Amino acid sequence: MSGALAPLPFAPSPLGRRIRVTFLIDELRVWTAGTERHLLTINAALDTETFEREVCVFSTPPAGAAEALRAAVHVVGPAHGGKISRLQLLRSLMARFRETKPDIVQTFFPGAHLYGTLAAWWTGVPVIVASRRDTGYWRGPSYALTRPLVNRAVDVWQCNSRAAAESVLSEGVPASRIQLLPNAIDCRRFAPASSQERAELRKQLGLPANSTVFVAVANLRPVKSPGTLVEAAALLLRRHSDVYFVLVGSGPLREVLTARARELRIAEALRFLGEQPEVAPYVRAADAGVLSSLSEGSSNALLEYMAAGLPVVVSDVGGNRELVDGLFFKPGNAEEFAEKMKYLIDNPQEAEAFGRRNRQRASAQSEDIVARTARQSYVKLVERLHSRL
Repeated sequence: MSGALAPLPFAPSPLGRRIRVTFLIDELRVWTAGTERHLLTINAALDTETFEREVCVFSTPPAGAAEALRAAVHVVGPAHGGKISRLQLLRSLMARFRETKPDIVQTFFPGAHLYGTLAAWWTGVPVIVASRRDTGYWRGPSYALTRPLVNRAVDVWQCNSRAAAESVLSEGVPASRIQLLPNAIDCRRFAPASSQERAELRKQLGLPANSTVFVAVANLRPVKSPGTLVEAAALLLRRHSDVYFVLVGSGPLREVLTARARELRIAEALRFLGEQPEVAPYVRAADAGVLSSLSEGSSNALLEYMAAGLPVVVSDVGGNRELVDGLFFKPGNAEEFAEKMKYLIDNPQEAEAFGRRNRQRASAQSEDIVARTARQSYVKLVERLHSRL
């Protein structure tokens, strides 16, 4: 957290002991990922005098997970890449909940939503919370079949944007069962770089000091539509040759994308840097941020661009418009994407104004502010718990 936090507004536990909270997540990857960072924010917001926190995960977490989360971490699924059937996973979760008797279970990601929710419901967990952090692009036939049962079991849907909340409302969930808890950003770590700092960062990254640099922080997966970015980059480079694209993220599309860049003869302008433990230097070295997703709830990458004072060009999906002040294009439309990037290059004063407004917007979602919002969300959960005792 970037600053001292005010005393917790929690009343004494209605249980006469600490309230047991279990966070259930499919996997823990890197702490720069959005959901993992959100989980860090929540854990930091809940004091250990009022809450006893545990994180359950379906696969072996990265080293130091317990220290980073400041909570016990327990592997429910198979360790070290083993396999387990869905029925075995459900039984393991039910056994875990019977043993630890959590008062609140909160789930992240589709597997946890399904198996965690049902296991918590069938073992009598008093309060069940499901986190919706997207607009439901992953929903398929199996989700449609289980949705009525899951929605019946979930007490509260915790959403990170109004767009995510709308996707829950569209499934027939009443607004009274929805809480908004936005993503948080470390505004100090992603502070705008001075001209001298930007030049030094570019030197370290091997980027020309006076060129235009666009940064894209995203997994190289279909839902992020990185192919649209590659095609748009090729169109833009026909008009502005002194432009570079820094792509931070890994995924199954990397080989396809690099091959396409070579085919389009723009490979030198695209820097595929893979997954990075620290993305701030790449963001702060850029002139603008881009995002080509087909679906978004509330993008952490956009928050990073905003905190760094960057203008942005983003796909017009999900919660992007409610989050950022920028230029928008129809998802998948490379021609419109390229035109909007060209507009930023050709209109530097307007681009700078976009960046200033984005920095101001990002400050409203600083870690301290979101942590306080998280506390208030859990006050309501404790009140719900109290009403059921």
